[in-house]
Amino acid sequence: MLECMRNDCDRPATEKTPGGGDLCSKHADAFWAQREKTNRDYPDSDIAPAWFDPTYAGERWEEDE
Repeated sequence: MLECMRNDCDRPATEKTPGGGDLCSKHADAFWAQREKTNRDYPDSDIAPAWFDPTYAGERWEEDE
């Protein structure tokens, strides 16, 4: 049986993440929650989210310009 890939955990792995890591249910839940938050905060969209300010570091949301 595989163990969770986190160094601080000795629980059995119950899930494989897209990156190929084996995680226990506790760390898998945390992984998916963080991924959901990232997808919400940084949408895959041509329209910049309301919090995006192009004056910071001269960045642009669109790649084509």
